[in-house]
Amino acid sequence: MLDARLENCGRLAVFGGTFDPPHVGHAAIVDSVLSGGWADSVVLVPAARPPHKTSRPVADFPDRMEMTRLMAESISSQRGWSSARVSVSDVESRLGEGPTYTHNMMLALDREFDGVELLLLVGGDSLGMLHSWHAAREIAERWRVLTFPRTGGDAHSLEKVVRENWPSAVASRLLDSILPFEMVDVSSSMIRGCFQEDGDAASAYLLREVWDYIKRKGLYNWPK
Repeated sequence: MLDARLENCGRLAVFGGTFDPPHVGHAAIVDSVLSGGWADSVVLVPAARPPHKTSRPVADFPDRMEMTRLMAESISSQRGWSSARVSVSDVESRLGEGPTYTHNMMLALDREFDGVELLLLVGGDSLGMLHSWHAAREIAERWRVLTFPRTGGDAHSLEKVVRENWPSAVASRLLDSILPFEMVDVSSSMIRGCFQEDGDAASAYLLREVWDYIKRKGLYNWPK
C-alpha cells in the first residue's frame, strides 16, 4: 500500500471517467484521496469519446460536464475546501475527433499544469486492463498511477494480472500504489438502470445538486 506521507509538491490527481451520471461513489473517492493526503487536489475529467465503451454515453458531454461540476462544488462546500482542490476539466472535448485516449489527455494536462506533478487515478478494474491501453508503457513510466480497489474485488487476481503483463519493477510500482480504501459499491450503469425501473430510487446514489439537475433537464428518461 502507498504511504500517505508523500512530499507535498503540488500533486494533482487526474480522475477521468464517463460520469454518466457522477454519483456518491465518485464523490467518496475524491474525498478519500484528498482527506488521506494522497494528492493535494483532484481534477475530474469527463470523457468526450471513451474508447473502451461499446456504446456512447447516455447523457451528452455538456450535461455530464455540468453534473460533474455540481458534484465538485458540493464536495468542496461540504468539506470547506477551496474550489481549486476539486476542479473539472473539459480537456477531452478539446482533443479533436476520434477516441480520446488517456495518454493524450494526460499529455494535454501536463502542458496545461506545467510544473505540477500529475497522478493518474484509476479503479482496480482499469489497473487490470492498463497493459492493453494506448501507450500503456509510457503512461506507467511517466505518471504515478493511484488505484482504488472496487468493493469485493479479488486482490490476488489483480496482482496476478499485473505481474503477468508488466516488467517486474513496473508491476511492483503499480501494485504498491494501490490505495487502502475501496470504492463505494455503486456504478453509473446501475443508477441508469434505476431510472428505467424507479427514477426516485436513483436519488439515493446521487448528490442532491446532481439529482436536481437530472430532474430539471429530464435526463435518463426522467420526465421534466
